[in-house]
This record gives sequence, structure tokens and C-alpha cells, in this order.
Amino acid sequence: MRRPRVLFVAYYLAALFLILFFKNRTNDLIVENSHFVNTVLTGVEEFQNFFPIAYMLNFIDTYDSLPTIYVITPTYNRLTQIADLTRLKNTLQLVPKVVWIIVEDSLDKTDKIINFVFDSNLKIVHLVEKTLPTVKPSGTVGHKGVEQRNRALKWLKESNVANGAFYFADDDNSYDIRLFEEIRSVERIGVWPVGLVGGIKYEAPICKNNKVIDWFFVYNPRRYFPTDMASFALNVKLLHEFEDIYFERFTRGDLEGVFLKKFQIKMNELEPKANNCSKIYVWHTRTRKEIIKSGIDFDKEIMKQI
Repeated sequence: MRRPRVLFVAYYLAALFLILFFKNRTNDLIVENSHFVNTVLTGVEEFQNFFPIAYMLNFIDTYDSLPTIYVITPTYNRLTQIADLTRLKNTLQLVPKVVWIIVEDSLDKTDKIINFVFDSNLKIVHLVEKTLPTVKPSGTVGHKGVEQRNRALKWLKESNVANGAFYFADDDNSYDIRLFEEIRSVERIGVWPVGLVGGIKYEAPICKNNKVIDWFFVYNPRRYFPTDMASFALNVKLLHEFEDIYFERFTRGDLEGVFLKKFQIKMNELEPKANNCSKIYVWHTRTRKEIIKSGIDFDKEIMKQI
């Protein structure tokens, strides 16, 4: 179980080695142009302050005591699937103490995602749950990813996970690394703004005296918790405090709000994160649907990767 910390420290030591290596090499440079030497030395100093390295240094001494973040990502087969997952993977690789729960919309695990998981230097739980066709009740909205998120919640509960926070991260969103430290500190339910959502530039909780008093949003004004899936995280202990915690597949356009109501929490009891909900650390981006030209003989082995 100490392997993640070993890898984390190994990355740091490798970065430190590069810093010292280049710093020593600059001492041996024999050049007439002193401006070049100063430029190299300045580059080394900038490398020491390079954000991912400086960020990792913050957790060297406290790694073992950090709460784990469980990132839940439903995914389905499409041309951009691996591209989207790779972008999210590259973000999560910079975050310490993360367990990534990937749930395929499939009856069985696909080779494509099996290979992706194998090649990823992350602790990943790979699950499957097929979205089954059902008759949609009149006046309701069918939501994507419901069965997959519910499968992940079931895994968390059955695994008796007792420490940390969980977050629903769609694979085509864009995430600032700072979001995950906001998630890590959630005591019950934390909330924050989301960019590019609901037909406007952002949706956000409105806060006063560090309390959520209202919400800035446009879509479906009847919602009590007008949140996007990317705008909240929960402490895992809530899964043990409440029974029957799951998403309802068909709601009246309020999937997230109906889910949050199950925890019997009031709006002013939500925890405003991201500098009192004044910063945007996640954007509801969507990958463009690619149209592939027909009649082209692609290499089948390469196509298996995408």
C-alpha cells in the first residue's frame, strides 16, 4: 500500500536530480557570452519553481495523512473517449492520494479501457455497468451516466471506504489541479462554481459570511440545488450515514438536486469552496464530435487504440 508514496517521492527525487544536474553543468560551461550563462541559470531557478514540482513538494511530509480523493468517471465508447480520458489522466497524475473509479457503459470490460488502465500510472478501479433501455416516464428527462455513477457509489459502500471525499468527474470536462485540494478538505458537502454551463459563462453559489445563500444560474429555475455534476463533492462518511444513496435515472431536469436532497441538507449548510466560491477551477467543456471520412482503409491495429 506504500507504492503510491514511493512513486510520489521518486518523481520528486528525479526532478531534484535534474535540477542539480543542470545546475552543476552550468558551472562547467566555458562560454564567452555571459548572457547565455545567466539565461541558463535563470532557467534552472524557474524550473525549481515549476508549478507541478512546487505543488508536489507541499505533500512530501504529509502524504500518509492526506484524505484520499475518489474520482468517479462514467465513460462510454466513442472516437474521442481515449483522448478525453488521457487529458483527465494527465491532470490526476499530478494529484497525490487519488483513486480513480472508471465505470464503462458496457456489459463487459473492453480491451480499449483495459489497455488504458494498464498504461496509466494511477490507482484505478475499473468497473462496468451497462445503461439498459427503459421506458421514460412522461415529463421526465433521461440522464446519461446514472447507472455508472450508481455502480461506483455501490463499490465505495461495499468496500467500506471510511476516509476521504468523492467527486463525479466527467471525462470531457477541464479541471484545474487546485480543485482537488478543495475536494480533499470537504467535511460533508462542498460546492464551487463551474464555468461554461447552463447556457451562461458560469454557474456559482452566492455566498455571504462564508454561507451559501443563493445560486447564480439560468437553467431550470425551479431547482432547489441548481448545481452541475462538476460543482460539488461529498465526504465518504455520508454514504454510511444515509441509506439508499443513488441517482434516479429519470427526473424533471434536476438530477443533481434530487441526489443532494437525499442527504437532508439545507443550502446554508453547504461548504463554499474555491475562495468562497469566487474562483472557477472546473469547466463544463465538451469535446467536438468528430466525423471520420468513409472509404479510407485504416490500420486495424491502430484503430483498436481509439
